Amino acid sequence: MSGHLWRLISVAGSAIAVGLLIGAAGADADGFFGQTPAAWVQALGSIAAILGAIWIAGEQSRRDDRKRIADREEAEFKRMVEALETITMLVLVAERARDMAKMLSTHLKSNTSLKADYIRVYAPQFSEMRADVDGLLGLQQPGSGVRGMAFNFRNAIGHMAFAMSGTLAAIDLGHAPGPEDFKVVYSALDADVVKIEEHIGLDKVMIEVWREEKLKEDQRRKATSR
Repeated sequence: MSGHLWRLISVAGSAIAVGLLIGAAGADADGFFGQTPAAWVQALGSIAAILGAIWIAGEQSRRDDRKRIADREEAEFKRMVEALETITMLVLVAERARDMAKMLSTHLKSNTSLKADYIRVYAPQFSEMRADVDGLLGLQQPGSGVRGMAFNFRNAIGHMAFAMSGTLAAIDLGHAPGPEDFKVVYSALDADVVKIEEHIGLDKVMIEVWREEKLKEDQRRKATSR
């Protein structure tokens, strides 16, 4: 039996006891404790009805409170799961951009005669990865932590694409880029790789934190559903 019901019974018993004492104090020959039995039944029935209505209203209020709390927890859990999925995909895109930037930088530093061809092949892929980040960014609400992480990756990958754009434009116009042109590209790539690796490291820590929180919430839900 719940604590609320026990309190209701206690209040009802107290009210009845008070009613009986009052009746005893006014007892006379006209009836039981000064009132007829029918009057006492009516009086006690009224008290019970009032207390019952109070209990029902209180129980409904408590039920509404529990539902609001459960709905809020469910919404928070859903946001955490969505954020975890998004940041995991962001890291995958960032790791791909980092690896491609390292490979391209290595090619541009070498003595190969295919440097211009490498830029022509890689440049569109960096633009596609930036578009992928933009798509993930659009899934997040303004002000969310994941949105800030997405901006960090978008800026770094966008800078990589921009670093190649000038050289790529020159190649498309038929101009042969010189050593300094390639140096500008691979220097920018190297700097952006460092930034991306920093962000990846921080985001992986956040992923582990959220995964741990999700695991705890899953276990709590299983325990409460039994």
